[in-house]
Amino acid sequence: MRLFVYDCPDDDGARRVGDIVNPVLERLEAPHRRPLDEGEGCLSVPGAVMPVPRPDRAAVRGVDTGDAPARHHRGHRPAARREEVFARRAANIRALSA
Repeated sequence: MRLFVYDCPDDDGARRVGDIVNPVLERLEAPHRRPLDEGEGCLSVPGAVMPVPRPDRAAVRGVDTGDAPARHHRGHRPAARREEVFARRAANIRALSA
C-alpha cells in the first residue's frame, strides 16, 4: 500500500487537506503542462543548486481512506510567485476575520 497525503493551498489560498491510497500519477497532455527548469538544492551540501527540469503541474488519482474516488491536481508554485500567493492568503484571512 502507498499513501499520498497533501496539505497545501489552492490557487485562491484556501487550504486543501486530503489523502489518496495507492495513488496513480496521471500523464497530463502537453497543452496542460509546461516544463520548469528551476534550481533545486541539496540539504547535504548547502549552497549547491542544480537545474531540475520538471512539469509545472501534476495530478494523482486513487481512493481516499474512506474508499471514495479521489483526485488531486496541483501546479508547482515557482518561488517568484510567493509574494503574490502570500498576499492573496493574507487578504483571505483578513476577509474571514472581518
